[in-house]
Amino acid sequence: MAKFYTTFLLFFGTLIFAQSPMNSADNELFEKYKSYFELPRESIFVHLNKTSFIVGESVWFKSYVFDRHNSLRSKKTTNVNVGIYDENGVLVKNYLWFCYDGSGKGNIQIDSTFKTGEYYIKASTNWMKNFEENDAFIQKIRVISNDLQEHKPDVINTEYDMQFLPEGGHLITDVNNNVGFKIINTKGQGVKVIGTIYDDSDVEITSFKSNTFGIGSFLFNPKKGKQYVAKITTSNSREIIQDITNIEPTGIAIKVNSQHPEKVYVTVSTNKETLKSIKDKTYRLLLHKNGKLKSLPFSFQDKITQIFEYSKSDLFKGVNTFTVFDENNTPLLERLIYINKSIDDGNEILISALNLAEDSVAVSISTALNKTSGEFKEYTDLSISVLPESTVGYDPDHNIISANRLKPYVKGYVEKASYYFTDITMKKEFELDLLLLTQGWSRYNWHSIFNNAPKALYEFENGVVLEGKIHSSEEITKIRIQEPKLIGYNWTTVNVKENNNFRVDNFFVIKDEAIRVSYMDKEGKLIKPKIYLNAKLNAFNDYISNEDLKYNNSIFKKSEFISKSSFESFFYNDVIELDEVMLEPKSKAPEKKLNSFGIKMNLLSGKDNFIQVTESFVRSFPKILDYIHTQGYQVSRASQTGGVDIVNLKPITIDANKSPAVFLDDVQLTDFDLLLNMSTADFEGINVDKTGFGTGMIGANGVIRLYTRRTSFEDIPKKNDEFAFTRLANNGFTESKSFYAPKYKSYRIDIFKYYGVIAWFPDVFVGGNKSQILKFPDTKSDIINFYIEGYDSQGEFVSQISTLNLKTSLKE
Repeated sequence: MAKFYTTFLLFFGTLIFAQSPMNSADNELFEKYKSYFELPRESIFVHLNKTSFIVGESVWFKSYVFDRHNSLRSKKTTNVNVGIYDENGVLVKNYLWFCYDGSGKGNIQIDSTFKTGEYYIKASTNWMKNFEENDAFIQKIRVISNDLQEHKPDVINTEYDMQFLPEGGHLITDVNNNVGFKIINTKGQGVKVIGTIYDDSDVEITSFKSNTFGIGSFLFNPKKGKQYVAKITTSNSREIIQDITNIEPTGIAIKVNSQHPEKVYVTVSTNKETLKSIKDKTYRLLLHKNGKLKSLPFSFQDKITQIFEYSKSDLFKGVNTFTVFDENNTPLLERLIYINKSIDDGNEILISALNLAEDSVAVSISTALNKTSGEFKEYTDLSISVLPESTVGYDPDHNIISANRLKPYVKGYVEKASYYFTDITMKKEFELDLLLLTQGWSRYNWHSIFNNAPKALYEFENGVVLEGKIHSSEEITKIRIQEPKLIGYNWTTVNVKENNNFRVDNFFVIKDEAIRVSYMDKEGKLIKPKIYLNAKLNAFNDYISNEDLKYNNSIFKKSEFISKSSFESFFYNDVIELDEVMLEPKSKAPEKKLNSFGIKMNLLSGKDNFIQVTESFVRSFPKILDYIHTQGYQVSRASQTGGVDIVNLKPITIDANKSPAVFLDDVQLTDFDLLLNMSTADFEGINVDKTGFGTGMIGANGVIRLYTRRTSFEDIPKKNDEFAFTRLANNGFTESKSFYAPKYKSYRIDIFKYYGVIAWFPDVFVGGNKSQILKFPDTKSDIINFYIEGYDSQGEFVSQISTLNLKTSLKE
């Protein structure tokens, strides 16, 4: 009968909401809430290759920008500021990075100006300034220099902060309350404890224990006129006695049970004393998220408890908030829960070792078969950090799931938030519910919702604003501007305003990149103008507030094995570049010399087939694959994967592989999909050697070497260069670099095992039943970890940590 009553109440409440006229208070609540979330909000997650760095290394990162309002990758923002801040939140370095279709990559050098200590990485967009809630990404990092002090043993904590946090915010007499608790030490770390509640007659009422993070809950029905005390014992046998003082004689309480696989039960309770004054009052139970809400009116009438049943399929994905309002739209109770609608269909990313040769390791990245659809899932945008298995250098607070599904909705610090979204189990789901119970009210303040709806005062930033003025006595109506490298170097026409002023919005230029401008006179001749030119960006003056420092206070693992001597023996002063492979040959290879364009040529063959890409060359071959096709190779789209196939029309080998070896900036490509639709203008030059001499079997079907553009076309000598004005961009994006690692002196020392870097792959695509081959240096690490973050083809978040035992895998 109780279940029938609950279902009927829900149905009846839905009819009232849908069909009955709302009163003015209802209208105000709904309109204010929707208005507060009308503007789309962005979240940023930055995947760092690690979180502890030795001076001389770089912070390599991939930024992911997400539109929470539409649950899509953000397509409106291209400008992302990523900077390093000191321990007080003062900006040390900041760079502007290009973000396309919700992701971008870059690196920041940890140079000799950094001293040993703790710093912060912060990433933000201009649009985020419109909101009271700070949605910037902030992660504490550690920098280790040769000025480090000798490690001192930690002092045992003697002070603890113990909080009792009743569900919904109120602990009511004569009500069976659910009380959460949290205990932390002076560093902000959770502490494992056990405890017992006693009344003032020293009668044991209930007992409790915490999890590893110092969080737990217990049921508690305090009685009128009684006083209570908690006696607690920590894991190091420290005893704490604390009074429970926040007991209220009247009021209402809430309990939410989300542990049922298909249902959520919400219980709202009061005591007999309170019921006398509220039984005829109407309350409203609001379920809401990101501007979407569902409302249910109810009253206690003659019952002290009301139970409501929700189907999980009707709830929002991720964090849901239940808020109880009175007739005056005053929020009384609030509880956050998490609904996990992801289904484990075996969509794991699989990693297996292929071979170990020439000081490099090759691994295969593929996907498991989906158990439901029978198809292979696609992962369209992944970043992967490869580190030794024993690393303590990778310890982020968040992964991409917690950063987008949890962080935007809670206002307190969450210790190791990524834990709840890695290898999810029923135990972790229960612990996540405990976390949300102790977090209290949502980050979104109801006073702000009712009074301070955000306004779009700051726009989505896309590139720079290019402003200029042509100094000429004649009136000029149009000019020609060469588009930047990120767009493709094409020339475009721009209208000129009065007084020969012009403006180009959304100009995607890299800082210090050459900008070329020309105009056509009345006779149709291109003229080099005298011109004022400015690439304009909004000033970036930023800091991290004390509140944000408090809520991003990561605790790093100990580093007692680091000494000044081990630091000095870590790596050489110079670095070596690598993208998909870094080789440190056992036997010294013949040194390559530079051709006239500054590009290394193959000394073994003695041939320099290097062709420089000029504007006329681009006009003849707009796409790089157009030119490769003319060199005796068949270029086609793979029928099954949609990728790129390049096949030698006159292969030398008799095996199935008839493809040439293709190198991009001297790094061999594992497949050719990257070249699809790439403009020839993106390259400085091309070297095609059909003999492949000096490269062994990998070059049996020829070698193609591609070199990305380092200079603009205006740097290429030409007879007609006098027709264009050239100026280096004073503002713009920071140019993204290919990954490089320090040249380590030894892979055997502890400092490498705990802090070293093996590889970083910011752009990985894995699709269908086709695997991706990644190559990286053999660091003599038997076991290595792969830290994977990103998106799948449906826009769902992907986070995975995989461990690969090279010895075991290669034996198999």
